[in-house]
Amino acid sequence: MRIVISTVFVILLVSIAQAGIFTTSPISSTVWKAETAQTVTWINAKNPPLAQLTNVKIDLLTGPEEKNIFLMTIGTGVKGTALKFVFKKGVPKNLGPSGQFYFLKFTDGDFAAFSARFTITGIDGTIAGFDPNNPNGNNSTAGNSTGTDPYGNGGSTGGSTGGSTGGDSSGGSSGSSTSSTSSTTATGTSSGSKPNNTNKAAAGSASSLSTVHVATFVIALVGMVISNWM
Repeated sequence: MRIVISTVFVILLVSIAQAGIFTTSPISSTVWKAETAQTVTWINAKNPPLAQLTNVKIDLLTGPEEKNIFLMTIGTGVKGTALKFVFKKGVPKNLGPSGQFYFLKFTDGDFAAFSARFTITGIDGTIAGFDPNNPNGNNSTAGNSTGTDPYGNGGSTGGSTGGSTGGDSSGGSSGSSTSSTSSTTATGTSSGSKPNNTNKAAAGSASSLSTVHVATFVIALVGMVISNWM
């Protein structure tokens, strides 16, 4: 009986320890420069287990929480267990206006997770229906004015690993981001949440990781008590 109970709790602990995508770069203080390679990193957050995320697509978006505007796909076929993705080509200069308007969306089937809003500089394009002076306003469109090839050079957008777009997902650790940041604290957003509007909101989302750790401890403690009682 004790063996059965112990096995059940081990399974529960594993399901909590393995979780969805929690972005560690970019975060709210991150600055991406146009046409510069960037590294996207993440750690475990909430369910599903990272091992189940085998075909993650990473999109770059802007706009308000309720009406996101798709700009471009920076990676496809990324494995959740890779914990990082290198966006080799960087963002094109005609992507849109410079500012802290941008965020990443990770999807794989029904799964979705967002990064915090971060800054992109060195770009001077426009986005139809998007007002940079009112980035959280009710924008009128959801698309990219730069078209299907935002780089405008007709070149390939293929990557070297995992069927990626403009980058690769090689490496099994989170590593260090090539993005310029003022903080190394993991303050991204957890799976299933919306992108953050402010730096303060981004920092608060890290509490989801603490909740996971507390839940893990409680389950382990209860399992020990029940096993001893039986």
